[in-house]
Amino acid sequence: MAESDTQRPECWVDDQRMDALFSPFRERNANPQSWESKMKFWSIQITEHLRQNGQVVFDTRTVSQIFKRKGRMPSCMHTVVQEMVRQGKLQKVSDFEASAQPEGWASWGLNVFVKRPLLWTVGTVMGKANHSIEEEVVYVEILKEKASELLHRVWSNARHQATDYVLDWTTVRDMCRDICPDDRSLSLVLLQLQKEAKVRIVEMPSQHKVVKFARKEQRSVTPVSEIELGVHRLKETESHLSSEVQKLTEGIRRCLEDAKFYIGKGLKNSAKNALRRKKDK
Repeated sequence: MAESDTQRPECWVDDQRMDALFSPFRERNANPQSWESKMKFWSIQITEHLRQNGQVVFDTRTVSQIFKRKGRMPSCMHTVVQEMVRQGKLQKVSDFEASAQPEGWASWGLNVFVKRPLLWTVGTVMGKANHSIEEEVVYVEILKEKASELLHRVWSNARHQATDYVLDWTTVRDMCRDICPDDRSLSLVLLQLQKEAKVRIVEMPSQHKVVKFARKEQRSVTPVSEIELGVHRLKETESHLSSEVQKLTEGIRRCLEDAKFYIGKGLKNSAKNALRRKKDK
């Protein structure tokens, strides 16, 4: 991402100040106040960038590239991310997945989170890499905010209690694109709602996923019943038939327009062929 895509602090133009902020962290005990100030600066920059761009997950390599300045990337991001993990602001995606893993969702969670390429390595808080952890991290507070926003979106759109809380995955995705701009974000947000007992996921025989949400008055979501799945299948069939009728209607309209055009040109045989196509529809 280009530098201009993210709002920068006023000190961004100060070369001396930025040189200090871009350099690796020194020993914390040497100057605790300076260490804390630098950590606070980068924590704020990461938070603001994620909020501005609607993101909940990142890795140190990518975030270092985002804050590239005059051809140089900050050399301290590993320490920043490690400290934010220690503070609980960030959580390793695999740890988050494990903490939110519901019964029956194991295979999906494994595919979405555990099998993904390992992306980054972080050292210790002191910047001494005596061990490495290679993985993405999720911003816990922003994830919870998005989960709440998505749930309220479902509540506000619900009109029928029997049908509007059991939704196809693609319906949820299309309804909440402004909240979760990609499938990766949506998967994480739904996993957070699963952790909060507000969502259940069912994978249908057709391989697509159905999402059941808790109603506003419910403390937790109930299991998806066979009746609810049956109603959902009926809705799917209705939607499919409606789509087919729309396609047929459009095809007939085009044939009639073609026939009128050919008649106007005196091309009776072509007009007959167009009407014959209409009959075939």
